[in-house]
Amino acid sequence: MSSVLGLKRLQELIQGTCSLSEEPLWLLGLWYGLHDTDTGTDSLPAEMQQLLLEDFSSKFWFTYRRDFPPLGPPVLSSDVGWGCTIRSGQMMLAEALARCWWGRTTQLYNTHSTPQAAAASLDQAAAGSSSQEESSAAAAAGQAADAETSAQRRGVVPDELPLLRLFLDQPGPSAPFSIHNICRAGAHHGVVPGQWLGPWVLCKALAAAAADYQQQQQQQQPLGLQVHVACDPGGGAPALQLDRLKQLLAGHHSSSAADDGGREAAASQAGGGSSSSAAGSSADAGQQQARQQAQQQPGLLLLVPLTLGVGRVDERYLPQLAAVLTFPQSVGIVGGRPGASLYFLGAQGSAVLYLDPHEVQEVVALPEGAASYHCSTPRLMPLTSIDPSLAIGFYCSSAGELDDLSSRLQQLASGAGGAPLMTVDTDAARQQQQSTAAWRAVAEEGQRDAGGDAAEDWELV
Repeated sequence: MSSVLGLKRLQELIQGTCSLSEEPLWLLGLWYGLHDTDTGTDSLPAEMQQLLLEDFSSKFWFTYRRDFPPLGPPVLSSDVGWGCTIRSGQMMLAEALARCWWGRTTQLYNTHSTPQAAAASLDQAAAGSSSQEESSAAAAAGQAADAETSAQRRGVVPDELPLLRLFLDQPGPSAPFSIHNICRAGAHHGVVPGQWLGPWVLCKALAAAAADYQQQQQQQQPLGLQVHVACDPGGGAPALQLDRLKQLLAGHHSSSAADDGGREAAASQAGGGSSSSAAGSSADAGQQQARQQAQQQPGLLLLVPLTLGVGRVDERYLPQLAAVLTFPQSVGIVGGRPGASLYFLGAQGSAVLYLDPHEVQEVVALPEGAASYHCSTPRLMPLTSIDPSLAIGFYCSSAGELDDLSSRLQQLASGAGGAPLMTVDTDAARQQQQSTAAWRAVAEEGQRDAGGDAAEDWELV
């Protein structure tokens, strides 16, 4: 088996990936590039590429593991050959939790000497990369400020350990998003240990695992994240119900605020589970306090499973897939090749940047094995090569972020040539539809009364 996997890995490295080019790159809503005002061109200089690699390396990487506690029936001790979709889903969920606990900029404290350096390099981009020139200049300044301490950036920041423990490969409530618990929670939706699953089933399983954790903990250790799956059982582009999403977020905020008293103790338990967490350090205490404050404004992870063609993605969807990775709300795409899931988190030209879960690793303990949950080698594949069955993820922490996401999706749909990834059902759009329907009803009534052609007598506005 290991030799087969090695050959497959070699084939992927040769045929399915390519190196970073000199084009700018988007990584989960952040733009890495430099704009030349004289020539009007964009590029990815070496110093900017270094910042990009540090950001990429800070992302959580979940892969095949072997020798974990028995899973099943059947009794399994490895997910090699069948668990790649679950691992891709774990990466997306971990990214959403990191946003919820630390925010997009604070997350980069893992690879920067100070929070100020991380903020200086990425504040502009975290705001949505509205100005690519300002974003690149700020990032370059942050990189220069950190040059003297690059050797220190590879250490494990204790803040990530409580999050990683949620995903350890073991049964039981202490690791609610382990492969064991995702399989258990997703059984009702068709998850069977040992069998490969698609993105739609994955989304349902992740939502079920999050709901189970919240219910089992009875708000003693609140997750700070609600998972919602948006899908249309009738097929076609799903319509996101904006008012419903706002209600979910508002309700989650209310329940969180009511439990602030128990949250502090819960977070303390989560951060103090290991003697290696250096809880006595003032820096670590400050980081944990920041996470507790972030949890007081819990967010919404929106999962949108899609099928964008038969055999291959309809080319009309390709620019839209690249575009959603530029949204500040993006937490990536679970997709891949047929039968082989990948986690897409960036776009460069006509290629997508991904993390590959097909690396086989031994089960590890924390904190010693924390480095095995990060990857420093970015890989790209052509956007045209991805499988049409995939799931897009967005994270929003406020109604304002939902409004911004809605605006971006509506703008994307308006230029989709009649083939949008998804649509947004807003109050304004619904009122327009209701008004049009009312006029049509009046027109039809007039036609019946007059016996004439209502189209000649009525003008719809």
